[in-house]
Amino acid sequence: MKKVNGEGILKALISKGFLSQVPKSELDVTIAQVQQVRDPRSISNIIFALRVDEFISESAPKIYKLNLSKVPEYAEQRTLSEVIEV
Repeated sequence: MKKVNGEGILKALISKGFLSQVPKSELDVTIAQVQQVRDPRSISNIIFALRVDEFISESAPKIYKLNLSKVPEYAEQRTLSEVIEV
C-alpha cells in the first residue's frame, strides 16, 4: 500500500465543508478519491493509519473528529474564527 496522504485527506474533507467531524461514510468516499483505492480493507487500513498519526479520532460510533492542527493553514483560520465568534 502506498503512503497515506493524511493532510490531503483532511484538506479534501475541509473543502467539502467538514470542519470538525465527519461521518464514516463520507470519510470512506474521500479516502477512496484521494488515495485512489476502492477495497474496503484498504480504506479500513487507511482509517487506522489516520488514527495512529492523529489526523482523526473517533468521537462516536461511525463519527470521526478532525484534527485541524495537522493542516497548519486551516488550524490558523479555525483559531481566528473561534476568537471572532466569542
